[in-house]
Amino acid sequence: MECYRIEKLEFENTLFTTFTDTFLITMEESLRRKEYMYELQKWRPTKNVYIIHNKGFRHCAKNNVQNSAQDLWHANKEIFKLASDIESPILILEDDVKFTQNIFNHATEIENF
Repeated sequence: MECYRIEKLEFENTLFTTFTDTFLITMEESLRRKEYMYELQKWRPTKNVYIIHNKGFRHCAKNNVQNSAQDLWHANKEIFKLASDIESPILILEDDVKFTQNIFNHATEIENF
């Protein structure tokens, strides 16, 4: 995980209650931090939110990663390794996440899915 830095946030009174873990992928030193932190703090998707700060393939050697699409796939694979002990579903977000005002109306439907 040397190519990633993990930051953990914990929330109460969360949007989703049947699963507890969210992973958000962002680039190290992303200019989107203010926006995604606002979304996470406003909507509190799950009890545990792990922000995966990706150093990127240009700054950290990753086997068989030569472009941004492959780098994003690599980050997702790392998340699945981190989540291997989690028995409930997980939510994976990117740093451009925007929740809509009617998310509360669909939270149960999403959890049932």
